[in-house]
Amino acid sequence: MLFESAFRYHQSGNLIPAEAAYQRILKNHPRHFDALHMLGVLICQKGELRQGIELLKQAVSLNPLDPTCHNNLGKALHDLGKPKEAIDCFQKAIAIHPKFTLAYCNLGNSLNAVGKAREAIEHCLKAIRLDPHCAEAHNNLGDAFYNLGKPEQAYRSYQKAITLKPDFAKAYYNLAITCDALGNKQEALLCYEKSIELKPDFASAYNDLGIIHKDMGNHEAAILCYRKAIELKPDFAAAYNNIGNLLNDSGSMEQAIESYEKAVEMKADFTEALSNLASLFEQTNQVDKAKKIIPFLNRQTKWIRLKKLLLRRLGAIPKILLQTMWRQDANADKAALPGHWSFCKM
Repeated sequence: MLFESAFRYHQSGNLIPAEAAYQRILKNHPRHFDALHMLGVLICQKGELRQGIELLKQAVSLNPLDPTCHNNLGKALHDLGKPKEAIDCFQKAIAIHPKFTLAYCNLGNSLNAVGKAREAIEHCLKAIRLDPHCAEAHNNLGDAFYNLGKPEQAYRSYQKAITLKPDFAKAYYNLAITCDALGNKQEALLCYEKSIELKPDFASAYNDLGIIHKDMGNHEAAILCYRKAIELKPDFAAAYNNIGNLLNDSGSMEQAIESYEKAVEMKADFTEALSNLASLFEQTNQVDKAKKIIPFLNRQTKWIRLKKLLLRRLGAIPKILLQTMWRQDANADKAALPGHWSFCKM
C-alpha cells in the first residue's frame, strides 16, 4: 500500500511526499525494486542526475529484465550528456520489449545527439508505426530531419507533434528554429513566443527570440529577451555574448567588452565570445589583452584564420565571423531535448 501511495504522489507531481515514502520503503526493504527504480527517476527529475543514475543502476542490477528501468536509466544518462551510454540502455529495453514505443523514441533522440541522424529517423519512424499519436516521436523525427539539412520535412514533423500535443513547448521551440532557417522570421517569432507562453522558464527560447528581434531591427526587445534569459539561467554564456554584440553594434564598446568577458567567465572555451573580445581589444588599442586571447581560440579552420588575422598587426577581423548572433549550440540544444520517463509496467 505504501508504494502505491508513493507512486500516486509521484505521478501527480508531488515529489516531496513521494520521495519520503520511497525512502521509508527502502529503509525496511533495501532491495525493493520498484521503490528503488522510482526513487531513481524522482531524484533525476529533481536535477540530481548522478545520484539518480546510481539508484537506477542498482535497480537494473536487481531486475535486469525490466525494460522500463533500462529506458529510464538511458534517459538519465542522455540528460547527463552521455548519449552513447544512453543508446546502449535503450537498445537493451527494446531487446527485452520489441514494441516499446518510448524506448524507440528515446533511442532516436540519443542517436541524433551523436550525429547519427539517419539511424535516428529509422527508430523514430518505428516509434510512430507503433504509436502514430506519439508526439515526442514526431518531434524527434523533426530533429533528425533538421540535422540532415531537411528543414521542410522537419517543419512538417514539428507541426504534427504540435497537432498531437498542443502544449508541447519544445516542439514550438524547434519549429521556431526551423522557421528561421527557412527564412520565415515572423512565424519563428510567434513560435518562440508560444513556447515561452507554455514554458515561462524557457531560457533558450528567450535567447533565440532575442536573436529574431535583433534580426528584425527590434534591438530594445532583443536586449530585454537576452536579459530575461540570463535572469532564468545566470550562467547563460550565449545570452551575454548576444548582449555584447548589440552593445558593440550601438558603439558601446566598453560595455560590450564587459558582456563578452562575462560570457567567457561563464564558458571559458566559448570561441565566439573570445574572438569578439579579441576584436574589441584590438579596436580599443588594448593589444596586449588581444594577444593573450589568441592561444585560447579553438583549432578550427575559421579560428586559425582569425589567429592569423590577429597576429598580422592585429588587423580588423571581419564582423561576419566575429559577430554571429549565437544560439547556445542550436543543434546541440535540439539534440539535448530530454528523453521521456516511462512509468508504466510492461
